[in-house]
Amino acid sequence: MSDAKPDMNKKAEIDRGEMDMRVEEIYVSPDTQRDGDTRTRTHETEDTDPHYVPGDQRSVNRTIKEKEELQIRNKNLTKERDHLQEKLSVFGWRYFGSSFYFLSAEQKTWYESRQDCQMREADLVIINSEEERRFLSGLQMRFWIGLTDKDEEETWKWVDGTELTTGFWEPRQPDNYQGQEDCAEMNFGGNKPLEAWNDLNCRRLSREEVQTGPKVSPSLSNILL
Repeated sequence: MSDAKPDMNKKAEIDRGEMDMRVEEIYVSPDTQRDGDTRTRTHETEDTDPHYVPGDQRSVNRTIKEKEELQIRNKNLTKERDHLQEKLSVFGWRYFGSSFYFLSAEQKTWYESRQDCQMREADLVIINSEEERRFLSGLQMRFWIGLTDKDEEETWKWVDGTELTTGFWEPRQPDNYQGQEDCAEMNFGGNKPLEAWNDLNCRRLSREEVQTGPKVSPSLSNILL
């Protein structure tokens, strides 16, 4: 029989160890429990909710819906454009590319032609591409275009203020005949229909042979969509 006394220091160490474990459990267990609950709820939602859609699939569905809406909007705009084209054609407007064109039956000076165009909320035509030149050449008529050097000789500018970079003039044109030709017209009948620009007196009569009275080049308006 031993009368050894219990080692109080060891007991204190054991008690502190148990306390540390309990404290650790207090701090760890709730997180572990929450994680487990979250996983459980997620799996339950995926398995039991018939309307559940994963995040990636929701993104795909949203993209598909946006595409369908754009297609519907584009279809409606196409219908509106076609309706407008049909309506304007009744009044003599022609559609090409993204613009409407109006060839006046009246003969006017360059200044009068531009004023007439502006009254229609348009302007004398500005030629921006070879396709447009081909379209205008196909009209096979003489008409004013929105090009002039009236402000500064030999500096040709379009009516929107941009300077001409490449001209498609007839041979030996522009020649500024008698120093009075400051406006440009589209001519036709030459050997090179795509190079048919000619400078003309802005107020001068057309060089067409006219039997009923003086005439000048008609105007062509264009209005962007």
